[in-house]
Amino acid sequence: MLRKALPLVALALVAGLLFVFSPDSAESPPAPPVAPEPTLTERIAPQALPEPRVESPPLPDAAQPVAASTPPELDAGPPTPLAVDGGGPVESGAPPPPAPVEPAPTPPSFAIDAGAPAKNDPRFTIRWGQPGLCGEEPLERLAQRRASLLSTFIGVRRAGTTVFRDRDADPAFADLVGDSLAQARVIVTRLLGPRADVALPVIYVYANGEQMRDVACVNTATQGYYDGAIHLPATDPDAYRTIVHEHVHHVLNAFGLRKPMWLHEGLAMYAADERWWEDPRLGLTTWLRGRHLPFPALVEAFPHTADELFAGAAYYQSYQMVSFVAARSGRGDFSWLVDGLVAGTLTAQTCFGDSVGLTADQLESAWSAFIQAR
Repeated sequence: MLRKALPLVALALVAGLLFVFSPDSAESPPAPPVAPEPTLTERIAPQALPEPRVESPPLPDAAQPVAASTPPELDAGPPTPLAVDGGGPVESGAPPPPAPVEPAPTPPSFAIDAGAPAKNDPRFTIRWGQPGLCGEEPLERLAQRRASLLSTFIGVRRAGTTVFRDRDADPAFADLVGDSLAQARVIVTRLLGPRADVALPVIYVYANGEQMRDVACVNTATQGYYDGAIHLPATDPDAYRTIVHEHVHHVLNAFGLRKPMWLHEGLAMYAADERWWEDPRLGLTTWLRGRHLPFPALVEAFPHTADELFAGAAYYQSYQMVSFVAARSGRGDFSWLVDGLVAGTLTAQTCFGDSVGLTADQLESAWSAFIQAR
């Protein structure tokens, strides 16, 4: 998502690291990293939706479609009558009972609706670089464990950067990462112009998601994150989108743009063509047609300490805010928007409406019409 940021989840993590780079075909372990000022953004992965609470997007492996098992062969003979709830058997040839109708998903509800004050809600008070879901473990100890783990990774050159992988990660995954990063570079340059062709980030590949999350202050839906480098597990089934998403954060940070958050997360999802929000079980499309989080609240806050559903809503609204700007401007790129922010002719606080020439009142009306038509 992440995000990136997903900022979403910040902790005192290592943002700048000293590495020993090896030639393209050779592998060698990096030098132990150094822990700088944390800046973290994450991409949330497809998440399962257990009852009774709908979890945040998207769906994990456990929620992917599973092929039906091959039915056992039936013994020859008359068919066995089928039992019906509360009734007797159904005779052979009788119509089966109607399938139960699943209730329509209930749109998520939040304490804050459009226009309500956000300054007192803790989900809007976290800034990029602040600690996230670290539990009781001191940040310094967590950073030490992380640095110790990363110092054991093997480094190989791919796509003009270094990919460090855990020794248990599939070596072929480094090739996939290199190809994905090369594509991400092309996509982001098309969206943001030639200035987006910046030095590529270092990438860390973990053996699995559990290993990655064990040394990062992120929630269980996190599939990857950015903190000056890109981190993802070798088990990520959607590694290409994760890398595109996180590379957007890398480029925007290279421009010196750490906000607005909605542009970071929304553009990252837009570039990666993420579609997890379409899952009807999340109820996000229905929710956004009826209300939205306050636009100003999505400028600085990276809700990485929020519950996963709320974080997913912030991601989804950010994506639609970027889509709204694209539709209103009639352009297929966002270089003009980034140029305005870098030059100071647009500000992070007001660029959502200002960039498309709308006052606050006009913005609400135009936004509502845009969302209803989606």
